[in-house]
Amino acid sequence: MRHSPKGLHDIPIFPLPNVVLFPRTVLPLNIFEPRYRQMVAHCLEHRLPIGIVLLRSVSQKEESGGESIYEIGSAGEISRHQKLDDGRYHILLSGKYRFQIQHLLPRDFLFRQATVESIPEWIPEVEESDDVRDSLLVSFEALTRGKQGGEDADENGQKILSQLDFETLVNTLCSALRLDPQTRQKLLELDDLRGRANSILDFMDEQLSLRRLADRYRSLKPEDPSLN
Repeated sequence: MRHSPKGLHDIPIFPLPNVVLFPRTVLPLNIFEPRYRQMVAHCLEHRLPIGIVLLRSVSQKEESGGESIYEIGSAGEISRHQKLDDGRYHILLSGKYRFQIQHLLPRDFLFRQATVESIPEWIPEVEESDDVRDSLLVSFEALTRGKQGGEDADENGQKILSQLDFETLVNTLCSALRLDPQTRQKLLELDDLRGRANSILDFMDEQLSLRRLADRYRSLKPEDPSLN
């Protein structure tokens, strides 16, 4: 279990329609709306994290009139920022810990704030995760082979992944794979990191099976369309 703030604490909330942030991953953001420019300035001044939460539906509203959001999200620390001449920010968030929203706070600012409680990540011991780790690396290499800029890029990417600790590897793959936001949200809500790893391993194995099936049918298709 990795360290995260204990007890209830208040943080700004940034609802996004298609983004799920995982601990130990990074998220670049272009901040242009006035309320979120105010939020970034507030977080920089008070050294606060930003709570990234997924919108349930762009059109769905809560009784209070605000956007309906999932209760579980991740807090990200602003590790880099650049304020542009027009007031926009380019920031890089580093995911720190998961949290559950306990309640939304009255609006004292343009942006929303919430009282949250951190959720621990249950990380297996090294000897308990080695088998899953190896399977993740093999499946991801097979799934992405030839899609990232050539053999050198594949080899370099695989080398970088192999050097990551188990938590960072699992959460990086959750961010890198082509998953819909709701699936990513379900993965984020899993407390057991090994369970999260097994879920994405099942996804990759399914994608590899579909690819092999497509390749098999492609080999049966005659090259000359006139022969169809």
